[in-house]
Amino acid sequence: FLSDPSHRVLVCDAMAEEGLNLQGGAKVVIHFDLPLSPNRIEQRLGRADRYGSGDPIPSFALCCSDDPYAIGWFTYIDQGLKLFDRSVANLQYLIEEEMDALARDLFLTGVEALNELTARTRGSDGTVERELRRIDDQDALDALTLSEEETHFDRLTEVDSDWREITESLQQWIIDTLQIEVERAPGASSMPFGFDPFRLCFSYRERGHNSLIPLKRILSALLQVLDTEAAGAHSRLLKTGWFTCRRGAARGSSASAEGIHLVRWGDTLVDRIQQITSLDDRGRAAAMWRHYRGHSFPAGGPADVFLRIDFLVEADVFSALSESGLPVHPTVEKAVGRRADMFFPPFYKSIWLSEDASPVKDPELLELLAAPYRRAPDNGHYQDWNVNAERWPVVKGLGIPVVDVWSQWIPEARQRAEQWLREETSLEQISRDAIWHAREVAESRFAQLRARLRHTDPIGAEAVKELLEKEQRIAEALDSAIQRPQIRVGTILAVFLSPHSLGEVEAVHE
Repeated sequence: FLSDPSHRVLVCDAMAEEGLNLQGGAKVVIHFDLPLSPNRIEQRLGRADRYGSGDPIPSFALCCSDDPYAIGWFTYIDQGLKLFDRSVANLQYLIEEEMDALARDLFLTGVEALNELTARTRGSDGTVERELRRIDDQDALDALTLSEEETHFDRLTEVDSDWREITESLQQWIIDTLQIEVERAPGASSMPFGFDPFRLCFSYRERGHNSLIPLKRILSALLQVLDTEAAGAHSRLLKTGWFTCRRGAARGSSASAEGIHLVRWGDTLVDRIQQITSLDDRGRAAAMWRHYRGHSFPAGGPADVFLRIDFLVEADVFSALSESGLPVHPTVEKAVGRRADMFFPPFYKSIWLSEDASPVKDPELLELLAAPYRRAPDNGHYQDWNVNAERWPVVKGLGIPVVDVWSQWIPEARQRAEQWLREETSLEQISRDAIWHAREVAESRFAQLRARLRHTDPIGAEAVKELLEKEQRIAEALDSAIQRPQIRVGTILAVFLSPHSLGEVEAVHE
């Protein structure tokens, strides 16, 4: 039949309805019978009428003219489902529901069940066309969501693959700021930090370099990542396990056997160190005396005082959840917080203020104020002293005007700085844009759930309805959280800028 033109007819039984490929050429399918199953007829047609096989394959069905059941079934297949003209694969849920009801109705009402089924199914307002429109709507909504999810996934992949940027951020935070020692893996190459596996070392010796993080906090927060069997580790020198910033270095059986962990946001090491630094108030509020001989003589005493306030701006998820009626639980707060961050990414903003609480805008002065802390003089450029609790009484006795009203000046400066923050960052406009985006995404999610609700059985509809109501409450909470973002002070730094060293000023004062 497939290779010899003289064999023009192939007679098949039900065994040929699946697994047989008869596509190609000018063929005709003649149905001697039509089984009481649209899926079987679909499978039968698919043997010869395959996608990409050429012209459509015509079908002929033999029906006994005095058999109302055969005629009724053919009419339903042809006019209701239009099975001979199109695939009904995407109508499987509807067909399954109709066939379950048909078996009962045929027993109770006879051939009228077939006629009623055809009448209910065919036409532009019939159940088939309504189901096809619903599927098209759902596919369109899913396509919108998929496009957005693909965009987020591509962005996530891009961020994850940039191990050099992750390494740079880790080095600035762990090594440069917290001054934690790093041990490279044995036989490490000459590549920069982060390429080869490394471990962190926390030293608490009587002499030599000591870690800035107290020993008790290391033991309480980082015990999970410490390697007590590491070479050279002891009670005064704690070492973590091995880490890497490159995903490729963390793969493979050797990496798994050596216990090499990948450093990423959300990793235990990163989260616990962040937790430690958030609890550590040393450095969150600080003051320093900067000796710079090129600074003109201050008008208000031996030094001019400048204040840097670092703000963290983010959606106020906690307050929004409290007002929405949603449970204020850490898991819920984090989940809603992640959604809020998608539309309103948190950001830092530093505001420098002078003694009259006006913003500092001179580029050269800003560069001098923002220069790194230096204990030793930098070729005579500048030198810094930490104004700690012991030195504060000395500074307080120098007659600097704002120091005399320090407790009133700091809160007023903070309020002025927040005003400048709102104006410089166009915070209201950023919030409006974020709310618009959040509402657009929320409406797409609502439309999906409403479409699912219209076509779900009563048992499942209750769960969909509950999910829709929950999503609506979450959307309202997001709206509120973004509309009234939380502005928190991260750090405050007071800089006493003077042409004199702190020792010189102290000697004059004495």
